[in-house]
Amino acid sequence: MITLAVKFFRHLVQNFINFVSLFLLGVGSLANAHIPVDGDIRASFGALTYMTHALDHSFVNGPLVAPGLVAEGDVNSYGGVEISLFYLRNSFSVQKRGMILVERVKRIYISTGYRHWFNRQFSTAAAFSTSSTIGDPTVISSEYTNQDQPETSARDTTEYGVDLSVAMEPWQQDRYALVIDGRYSYSFTPRRDENSNHFGIFVAIKYFIQSRQSELE
Repeated sequence: MITLAVKFFRHLVQNFINFVSLFLLGVGSLANAHIPVDGDIRASFGALTYMTHALDHSFVNGPLVAPGLVAEGDVNSYGGVEISLFYLRNSFSVQKRGMILVERVKRIYISTGYRHWFNRQFSTAAAFSTSSTIGDPTVISSEYTNQDQPETSARDTTEYGVDLSVAMEPWQQDRYALVIDGRYSYSFTPRRDENSNHFGIFVAIKYFIQSRQSELE
């Protein structure tokens, strides 16, 4: 069942990307993607479709959707600083003594790093991340029938890690652009035998706020 859910999620993402690509081919004359210039500031708002990476064991897991905001400030002609903010409902799964516990908790997820542009359409980024818990965790599923069950990172106040991103900005009109961003979050603070990393696709509209040149004029 879990394998089918993952395959469906990947199939859905691939179909969406194919649809967007065909659409952009039809409006190719409008394309004028991101060109990094020192002092330029942009902001992106959209939705992250994501799920926890089942590295060690299979568990009750499926795609979730979270709102996200990304601010980007160019520092040279190759890229700049990027700050991301997401409101997530992370799932954490621990397997002990052959039994599995899955918990979920709301988190404010913030990452800060550097985005490098290879050309006008494609870029990659690496960032350090931190997330803070909001409220109490919820047990999604548990195979434990007594009080002797393990805890997951859903009960930790703060979590630290690193984000990796590969993004495409295939279309732009005036101050607006479309962003398709594949992201992977690697946790530095997982519990033993725990799945806590997550991955997903962030689809957003980017808005050009201002440039340093316009401030000088």
